Amino acid sequence: MKNRYFLLLIFLSLAACGGRGGVNDRERFEEAKSRLINLWDTDRNGVITCSDVERRKILQFGVSDENNNELLEVDEVKKAPWGSRAFPIEFLNSYDLNNDGEVDLQEFIDKPDDTFQRMDNNQDCTVSEKEIETFLKERRPRDGGVRGPGGRPPRP
Repeated sequence: MKNRYFLLLIFLSLAACGGRGGVNDRERFEEAKSRLINLWDTDRNGVITCSDVERRKILQFGVSDENNNELLEVDEVKKAPWGSRAFPIEFLNSYDLNNDGEVDLQEFIDKPDDTFQRMDNNQDCTVSEKEIETFLKERRPRDGGVRGPGGRPPRP
C-alpha cells in the first residue's frame, strides 16, 4: 500500500512539473551554455580563447598518451573520450600534419579544432557570449530542445 502512495506521489510531482522536471527551455539553454563555457574555458576567466583550446589539447594529449612516448597511437585514440573508436586510423591521419605516420603534441595542437572554429564566427580567437548562444541555437534539435557539447543531449 505504501508503494502505491509513493508511486502516486511521484506521478503527481512529475505531472505538476509538466513531465520535464520543472525546467523550462531558457533554463536548459543557460545550463547548456554554462556547461560549454566550463568545458572550454580552461583558465576560468569566463572567456573561451585560442589559448584555452591549446591548453585543452595539451591536457587531452597528456591524459591520452598512456605509454608516455609523446606520440598518440591507435589504441590510445580508441580509448580517449574525444577520439574515434570507429575510425582511429583516419582520426590520427587527420592530425598527422607532416605525414610521417605519427602524431606528436605539436601536430595535435596545430590542427584547428572544428568545434572551436564553428563557435568563433568572426575568427578572432575569442568566443563571445553571443557566439556561444548562436552556436547552441544552431545545434538545437528539431524538437526545440538544447543539445550539449558535441551535439549530445544535455545530461539530466
